[in-house]
Amino acid sequence: FTKGQLRKLEPFIKGWIDTPFLATAWMYSPYFTAEVKCGNEGLNIADRQNAHSAGVAVNQVVNLYRNVSRQHELNQKVLAYSISHDQEAVRIYGHYPVIDGDETHVYRFTVKKLDIMSEAGKDRWTSFIFTTNLYDLYYPTHIERLRSAVDQLPDPLPDEHEQHLDLEVLSQPDEEESQPDMVDSQDLLNSAPASQTSHPSFKKPRSKS
Repeated sequence: FTKGQLRKLEPFIKGWIDTPFLATAWMYSPYFTAEVKCGNEGLNIADRQNAHSAGVAVNQVVNLYRNVSRQHELNQKVLAYSISHDQEAVRIYGHYPVIDGDETHVYRFTVKKLDIMSEAGKDRWTSFIFTTNLYDLYYPTHIERLRSAVDQLPDPLPDEHEQHLDLEVLSQPDEEESQPDMVDSQDLLNSAPASQTSHPSFKKPRSKS
């Protein structure tokens, strides 16, 4: 965010523990969570933890858009992704809101489930490609989505007038500009990463004689 955009967010994040826009004191609207577990029930626990974290992240974006009366643009749009994995299995999910008036319900769908040890490791690079594409392809669209809403927040008034802060919507963007083009979840699995055209090589350490 720019300094001007951060200034517009300030009235909403004083006492950050109660803010709808911060995940931690230093993190705005995360869009990717990951959990690593082991054991028979480990992945199920990781799934539940990711579902909670991603649900918080999705609601943060929806709350931002509610403040500028544009929440309808986010209905059933993927706003966060998560990966749960152990030493063999990987589960990739997308998380999206279903918005019905004042209510928001967050759901997830399966992007991919894979076993990195099966079929001679055929899918061992899938999660790497997905994560790289998430930063290269999804992030630019997602950050523009956030910035477009923040730009519509009112400029904060001097401290002595903040209790009268008016949250009415400023200028509405044109319909075709209000929502950036979305990246299809399958593209994140299948496209070659823009910043990584070949898989990294890992050399075995030399054995000591």
